[in-house]
Amino acid sequence: MSRLFTILLAILCLVLGVGLGTCYWNRGWLTISSAADLFSIFASIAVVVSLLFIAFQVKQQTRLARAANSQAFVNIQSDFVLAAGSNQSLMEFYQTGGEKFETLDPSEQARYRYLVAWWLTFYENVQYQQDCGLLDEGVYKAWMKDMAGFIERRRVEKVWEFLKPNYSDTFIVHIQPYIDAVRKKH
Repeated sequence: MSRLFTILLAILCLVLGVGLGTCYWNRGWLTISSAADLFSIFASIAVVVSLLFIAFQVKQQTRLARAANSQAFVNIQSDFVLAAGSNQSLMEFYQTGGEKFETLDPSEQARYRYLVAWWLTFYENVQYQQDCGLLDEGVYKAWMKDMAGFIERRRVEKVWEFLKPNYSDTFIVHIQPYIDAVRKKH
C-alpha cells in the first residue's frame, strides 16, 4: 500500500512539474490558473489516498496488537509452567492443592489461594483484552476452554468465595457459571 502511495504521488508531482515547466517557456498546455486547478485535484486525490493509507496502517496495527497480546499471554503461561515444572514440590502442591484444600494448614491454604488468584487474574486479563477487541475470537475461545479446565482441575470453587471480591463485576459474571457447573459435579 505504501509503495502504491509513493508511486501515485511521484506521478502527480511529475505531471505537475512538467506542466509548470512547459508553461514558463510559453510552449505548454498548462497556465498558472489551470495548474492551480490541477494541483487542487491532485491534492484532493492525495488526501483520499492518504486516508486509505492511514486506514490500512490502523488495520495492520490492530492485527499486530492482537498478535502481540496473544503472544504475551503465551509467554506468561509458559513462565508459570516452567517454574512449576522445575520445582517438584510446587508442581505436586499445584496439582493436588484443590483436591485436599480442606486438609491443608492455613499457610498452605493461603499459598494455594495465591496460585489460583494468579491464574484468575490472568484469565480476567484475557477477558478484558477480548472486551476491548484486542484478541482474535479463536484465541479467546481457546483461553476460555483452558480456563474452564483450570476451574475444574484446580477445584477453584473451594476458594472462589474468598477470592471473588478481588475481581471485576464483568469477570465475576463471566466466570460464575463455570464455578457453578463444577459445584454441581462435586
